[in-house]
Amino acid sequence: MSQYDVTFAIRWYQTSPHGASWTNPTPPGHFPAMPSPRLPPPLESPSASKKARTQPAPQSRNNTSLAKDFVCLTPLLETILPLNMAIPVSTQLIERIPKGIPYPKFPDASGTCLTTICFRSAFASPQNCCTTSLCKERRPPRQTRLHVDPSQPEWKSKPESYWAPLVTFLVDPRVSPILRPSPALKALTPSANWT
Repeated sequence: MSQYDVTFAIRWYQTSPHGASWTNPTPPGHFPAMPSPRLPPPLESPSASKKARTQPAPQSRNNTSLAKDFVCLTPLLETILPLNMAIPVSTQLIERIPKGIPYPKFPDASGTCLTTICFRSAFASPQNCCTTSLCKERRPPRQTRLHVDPSQPEWKSKPESYWAPLVTFLVDPRVSPILRPSPALKALTPSANWT
């Protein structure tokens, strides 16, 4: 082995850098194919990276446990500005409604906890459906949000006083330029001062 090293060293130092072994092109297929390096993602603004963190990872469409199992036939709310179909409704509302405004809370089915309305399914199609098993409050106790369809008897039969938290929320001068009641909600709250 040492003889090889000596022979190689002699050839190395005696060969001209202009010799054929240095100037001829490399034969095709000499080097193994290497995948091209991946470039890092472009720099984003802080708000864009926050959006990327808040959006869930895409789920498999074949997973039946993620099927939308609630469809609202009659919208509860309307937006003043159109909704972007590529962004979840809840994300758009969080961005549009000023911070510090409490969202309306209603008693859950058991009557032991207060929970919010599912805004994903509170508007006209296509924002009228939700996967109820995934639609839970962020803070404990993680109650399932209320999925309201004003055309259903269980919601039509509620007294007008039941809807007071939602009426208060919608008439707030900071919310009224963003959301308004649907005709169905106005029918459920005839004495509300809707403008």
